[in-house]
Amino acid sequence: MKILEIKNLSFSYGEKKVLDDISFEIDYGEKVIIIGPNGCGKTTLLRIISGYLKADAGEILLEGKSLDEYKAKEKAKILAMMHQENKSSFDFKVQEVVEMGRYPYVPWNAKLSKDDKVIVDRSIKLMNLDAFREKSILKISGGEKARVMAAKTFAQEPRLMLMDEPVSAMDIKQEFHLMNIVKKSDISYAIVLHDLNLAGAFADKIVLMKKGQIISVGTAKEVLTEENIKKVYEVDSEIIIRNDRPYVIPLNGDY
Repeated sequence: MKILEIKNLSFSYGEKKVLDDISFEIDYGEKVIIIGPNGCGKTTLLRIISGYLKADAGEILLEGKSLDEYKAKEKAKILAMMHQENKSSFDFKVQEVVEMGRYPYVPWNAKLSKDDKVIVDRSIKLMNLDAFREKSILKISGGEKARVMAAKTFAQEPRLMLMDEPVSAMDIKQEFHLMNIVKKSDISYAIVLHDLNLAGAFADKIVLMKKGQIISVGTAKEVLTEENIKKVYEVDSEIIIRNDRPYVIPLNGDY
């Protein structure tokens, strides 16, 4: 059963075409990782799926219903997005930021319920943030802030989670911690990554993009081939299979 269906999606910024006839699906519980060079439309695609941008053409179905038919709070109980850039000028504590993930479930001006607080507490612990609860979001590192935003998104308890480069500021320990949470979760995911080997290690399905178009969709072994890497990234590579997962080794003379 599909939680998300994207059909013939196109989008332009003025005269510049950013997405061109994009179509793919995400099953319930499926982990889909979107890869491709800088500027190929990955982030724009997530922003359209989240509803932040509106496509010029095409259709998005969320649980079989057009995205346009959802009210904000109704959609937020199904879909959540963790943005790549999480700049804030407000001096919130980490605890307060994670609590914001519960907004779809809390009436205006109401306090969090006991159950809400349990969910927030669980999300903080999940991302190893116990020691950061009282710290200002303005006074922690980029990697720590990324973990806070992940905890906030988990606290929202969506059925589909969109993540735009969630591990870009994390060290390798926290990077794998987050990706293992994703792997073990029942939630559906669409994640933009630059790290091809991380994508190969954790994806159920990979969507490979170039210049606003999908070049290949399939399993990691089907998509991460020497031919596809050359075509999309213009890099010669060798693919090594380990534990039935492909790993990409670039072979360009400049490396």
